[in-house]
Amino acid sequence: MELMDYKKNDILIVSIKGRLDASTADQLRQKPRQAIEEGTLKIILDCKNLEYISSSGLRVFYEIMHTLEEKTGKLVVANPHPEAMVIFEIAALNAFIPILKDVDDAVKQFLS
Repeated sequence: MELMDYKKNDILIVSIKGRLDASTADQLRQKPRQAIEEGTLKIILDCKNLEYISSSGLRVFYEIMHTLEEKTGKLVVANPHPEAMVIFEIAALNAFIPILKDVDDAVKQFLS
């Protein structure tokens, strides 16, 4: 798995490429955790190139969401890869975390 991140205003955008499973979950867990500790309260996970996500990977999404909610922040998932979207739907992720079609829509979610 590869991660790329950048900031747009006060929003951290983390692009995930490859497979998110038990062996890579900690890698994803670290970047948002560090950003939240530094005061970031708005995070977008760009899943355009996330080809696979296991239950361990889903758990990281929920952990990030809960940590942000405790600090009155918010997590949004953007641009889901079709393969990952199937898993998101099965896990009913969208009942807890907004899933939007692209990063621009996700950024607008924070600006409104």
